[in-house]
Amino acid sequence: MCGLKDELKKCIKNEKDTDAWNDPWIDTIPISLWPTFINVEALVKIVMVCELIDNDSWKNDMIETYFGKELVSKIENITISKERANDKWVLVFSRDGNLTTRRAYCELKGKE
Repeated sequence: MCGLKDELKKCIKNEKDTDAWNDPWIDTIPISLWPTFINVEALVKIVMVCELIDNDSWKNDMIETYFGKELVSKIENITISKERANDKWVLVFSRDGNLTTRRAYCELKGKE
C-alpha cells in the first residue's frame, strides 16, 4: 500500500492527548487493532497514555500488568518528552529510514 497514514504514530509529549487504546503510540497501529498481546479486560480501564506515566517515567508495574513482555519492552523504549507540549503525530520512516518522493506523491494523490 502506498500511504503515509500507515507510517504515522503519536509522539508522547504531555501524554494527555493520546488515547492509549485507539491512537497509534507504540507502533503505527492502535492497540485496539492488534492481535491480543495484552490483557484487554484490564486495559479497558486505561483511557489515556498519561495514566501509564508518573513524573516523566513509565509506571512499570502498571505496564507489566496490562501488556505482555514484548510490548513492555517497546513501551519502555519510548522516550517521554520533558517538553510540555501537546502530543504530536510523527512519521515512522520506512525500513531503510527514508521517505521517498514516490511515497509522498502517492499519498497526496490517493493512489496505490
